Amino acid sequence: MKDNVLGYEGLSWVVEHSEDGFFVVTATPRMQRAIAERYRDADVCVFDYPEGKPYYFAMLAALFRDEPGKRAYFLLNVQRALSDDAAIARFNFSRDMMAREKRNLVFFMTEEAAQRINRQAYDFHSYVRLFLDFEDDLPDETTPLAPLAPLPDRSVGVAPPEIDFGKPRNALLAQAIALRNRAKQYYDDGRYRDAETLLRGALDIRERLLDKEHPDVAAALHALGETCEKMGRYDEACAALPRALDIRTHTLGERHPDTAASCDSLAEVYQDRGEYDRALELFQTALSIREQVFGTEHPTTAETYHNIAGVYQDKGEYDRALEYYQKALAIRERVFGTEHPTTAATYNNIAELYSAKGEYDKALAFYQKALAICERVLGTEHPDTATSYNNIAGVYEDKGGYDQALAFYQKALAIKERVLGTDHPSTAVSYNNIALVYEDKGDYDRALEYAQKALAICERVLGKEHPRTRIARNNLELLRKKMKQV
Repeated sequence: MKDNVLGYEGLSWVVEHSEDGFFVVTATPRMQRAIAERYRDADVCVFDYPEGKPYYFAMLAALFRDEPGKRAYFLLNVQRALSDDAAIARFNFSRDMMAREKRNLVFFMTEEAAQRINRQAYDFHSYVRLFLDFEDDLPDETTPLAPLAPLPDRSVGVAPPEIDFGKPRNALLAQAIALRNRAKQYYDDGRYRDAETLLRGALDIRERLLDKEHPDVAAALHALGETCEKMGRYDEACAALPRALDIRTHTLGERHPDTAASCDSLAEVYQDRGEYDRALELFQTALSIREQVFGTEHPTTAETYHNIAGVYQDKGEYDRALEYYQKALAIRERVFGTEHPTTAATYNNIAELYSAKGEYDKALAFYQKALAICERVLGTEHPDTATSYNNIAGVYEDKGGYDQALAFYQKALAIKERVLGTDHPSTAVSYNNIALVYEDKGDYDRALEYAQKALAICERVLGKEHPRTRIARNNLELLRKKMKQV
């Protein structure tokens, strides 16, 4: 029996909770597109199989290579790829190769194709974790599908979503998914207040329609808590994140990856508040889960080593921090190789540690290794490359090499303005850094120009009470006092 409410709930679970697996969605071709459209703003790769291209695993392998690290891969119109018995046989036999990818693979197909797989591709069929059947509840064929509304102007902000709780449950849950997906886009764009507005709407829907202990309620609380943490509103983050952790512990268990993720997010809040022992306790809990579930050689385990190292670094225990960074680096070099952005991120962290210790030459050596990877793999127009330029500039600034520092800060700024825009928090960081260098050089007028730009962005995007905004405001006030004394 088709039930679109359960279908959307199940697909939302796949996107937000599952680590990997095979999932099958049966729907008409136009319904497949409509379902995928609801997730277009999520961290999902949507691939529409072309006509006349029978199934070969190489096509999927190329997709994974070009679109790495997505939460899920929506493979639409798979029925087109299963055009003959030979294609179905290849599809069946490549089951193990697909499974080794460790990804969420959602195969969208017609009912007829699903029945053929059931009869002719039993090996694949036995691997499917969940089947979701959707009824075509769209308007008649002559009515075009309306696209999602474009993002509003950044300067206006997002109005609270209109939620009509008299609408069918199916429509409301679909709206919650759409709000959550759009909020993620705002979050990734640094628009935390707009993300919060939509997340509160999604949470309201889920709390009213679902059980209070439902994993989707936990997911909404988790996202809201992370967003509040980004805005420096730690009390609100500490209200949402423990609730998410409690729900996940009770419903998913103490050894579930989502439980570990909740531990991580709450630990980050405690770390931001300077409560390092509480942060370490939660990170260690997350590490225990991941070592048991994924083993000691998994990338998520490496990420937890990295988090623990960061707390020790904040505590000033540099030797302990270096020990955990090196554990993370060893895994990442083995799993990803020495030319991967994730490996570069660890080089950056080790360099930052050496810089904090005043060992600038060692810091520069690791930062240069990270930069070389970013330029080769990501290109010279990527935000991570800008971060590497920024890091190198910081070391030169600490060494008193102000002209070299300015050159690298300006490189970072140029990328951020082109890629992220002139109203992004990361761009504000670059303005602030440049202002401080000009101040050190005694060029106060240029310093004032950049400091004002930094503060204006922070106030617009993050709000007047965000820690970064307070830092930018304090830097500007100190600069003005210094200018009066000249």
